[in-house]
Amino acid sequence: MKRIAFLAALSAFVIALLGIPALAGGSDPRIELTSSNTSLASSAGPSHGDSVSFTVTNARTSRPEVRLVCGRDAAYYPPSQAVLDKTLPYYGDGPRAFVLSSDAWTSGGNTCVAWLMRKGEPEVGTLFWVNG
Repeated sequence: MKRIAFLAALSAFVIALLGIPALAGGSDPRIELTSSNTSLASSAGPSHGDSVSFTVTNARTSRPEVRLVCGRDAAYYPPSQAVLDKTLPYYGDGPRAFVLSSDAWTSGGNTCVAWLMRKGEPEVGTLFWVNG
């Protein structure tokens, strides 16, 4: 009987630890839009042709990747009608920049989503509008 009580208490303790993100491996991952262009510093946001980068925090991998998707269905994963779909590594020494244009996207505004990827699957994303 003492063994069952001990195992029950141990199980409850482990379950409680899993419910506390700081003790179970950190808080939720985040990806935020940053930029090397001055247009993002204004409230207008990035424009077509700008270079943008992203800050990743609390990634659950040492080598996270950022996938930028722009187009009508950018908020859906996987996208089927993307005009920009590119994945770049994100290293601890800083983000890598994406250029907001492609052969299929030569002008105009668009909806974009930057996905923080983990093992080839999106973990979390940030949605933003690109001005034309």
